[in-house]
Amino acid sequence: MEKPNIKLRVYRRYADQIVLIYNCLQLNKNIRFNPEIIIDKKNIVYTLITEKSINTSEGDIKVIIDHEENGLNEFGKYLIQFKFGNNEYKLLLEPKGVVPNLKDDLKKTTQMTIWDNHKQRWVKVESLIDCMSRNN
Repeated sequence: MEKPNIKLRVYRRYADQIVLIYNCLQLNKNIRFNPEIIIDKKNIVYTLITEKSINTSEGDIKVIIDHEENGLNEFGKYLIQFKFGNNEYKLLLEPKGVVPNLKDDLKKTTQMTIWDNHKQRWVKVESLIDCMSRNN
């Protein structure tokens, strides 16, 4: 049987918490809202938000991990493990301020990103041609 694709990803990294997203649509209904989350061999206390928000897809679940409650900090580099029954997923969380290496699901190419101080999140870098065409 093929492992469900949960599209685990980082949504936001704040000074006091980490917000991750996974998609539950391919998961068994008995386990979709009950992941076991492990960081540094320690089970993590977390909060799930199941309501759909503007920047999420149908079936996306937000996972909020509080730094203080779990002995984490905003500058730590963490290997996060999600377990749903027998299926395990891993996500490497880079320290705050480090450019993430994003893979485009369709093109399988690395996307360049920069930190947008106004939006307070990582955004894709616009191509030089796009920037030049707007300035003309």
